[in-house]
Amino acid sequence: MNHIEYRGRIVYPITSGDGQKDYYEHLNFQFRKYDSQYDWRPRKSGDDKFVGLVSPTGEQLLPNSFADVFTQFDAINSKPIFVPVSNGEAWALVSLSSPHILMTCFQYNAIIPERWERRLFFVQDKKTMKWGVLSVAYPFLHVKPYKDCLPLLETLMPPIADEIYEDELTAEDHPTTFFMTQSDGKIGILTPFGYSDIIYDSFEADNAKGTFRLIRNDRKRAHRVDYWHPAGKRRHC
Repeated sequence: MNHIEYRGRIVYPITSGDGQKDYYEHLNFQFRKYDSQYDWRPRKSGDDKFVGLVSPTGEQLLPNSFADVFTQFDAINSKPIFVPVSNGEAWALVSLSSPHILMTCFQYNAIIPERWERRLFFVQDKKTMKWGVLSVAYPFLHVKPYKDCLPLLETLMPPIADEIYEDELTAEDHPTTFFMTQSDGKIGILTPFGYSDIIYDSFEADNAKGTFRLIRNDRKRAHRVDYWHPAGKRRHC
């Protein structure tokens, strides 16, 4: 799936049908770069009714207890903390810890782990079919030993978007990923630090400063925000 032009930005569809199908296509190129004969993604174990996850080394990552499981990740070098699982009717997130812990209810129509940092999960509410975002939080870093403390999941954005797209700020050193949200023909932005209202018609980004001008066609002045404060402080410029 190629990037598309949308509202004056070149973005990557994440939550659309085509976006979901090709969102992890980059893994094929990564694995080919390291070893064209070896795939580091896990495989499904079990039978037609109940499946689990097995790593390429043979480690049982998840028991054969689910209708379906997510497999698009590197199970050798960057094993995730949480993975999506299905009970046949809905999706939830489960930890890969021992013992395994169900982190959410089976309440989502789809769950898409963010493909670069793996700290965000795009979740589609089964009732409304709207998209929201969960983020991984580490509230127990003051507790020792740290390895015994499982991170939590927090709601970064409630399910209010029709679609979510991947965008980026391109600085001299490296690009910084952020996201465009869309609902009822309007757009907003989302970063790991929060989200704006989805009420704008377009936006302009300053790549070097990490700032945005969120533009509404019915307003003379834009709403100024930045990557670390995407909701802004209700100032105008």
